[in-house]
Amino acid sequence: MKIVEKEYCIPAKTVITTIYVASDGKEFISEYDCIKYEKQLEIKNHPTYKSMIENVSTFEDEYYGTLYYISSQEDYEYFKEMKGIKNNYRFDSNFDEYGAGWYLYWTEDGGDYPDDKYLKNYDAYESDIESRWNEYKKYMRHKMKQKSI
Repeated sequence: MKIVEKEYCIPAKTVITTIYVASDGKEFISEYDCIKYEKQLEIKNHPTYKSMIENVSTFEDEYYGTLYYISSQEDYEYFKEMKGIKNNYRFDSNFDEYGAGWYLYWTEDGGDYPDDKYLKNYDAYESDIESRWNEYKKYMRHKMKQKSI
């Protein structure tokens, strides 16, 4: 961030204002707003957030989610920090089990309690859904075979 002072001449007096200029050239009259904007730029330019695919959902559109490509333990820790996840409280992730890859992230409303947050390896998530779907089909076919028509 750079700070630029601009001088304006107004008849009978001179006014000097301070403008805060972000690294991408956007100007702010508030230092706080400029710092906040630059932090958002930093997050947006992080590889994990550059890979982000928004407006997806969990199976059967139960919850809205976002896909992220997380490539390392450092990216995983950065992701948790940016999402405000501390001590894995009410956070369910299988990153330690699967490592680098695509992950589906979603939040479930906790009602009167804190929300539950999930970060699941997408391939494992998809595989689990397929497995449960196949079990359901097998169960239903078995029920139909038991019924004689």
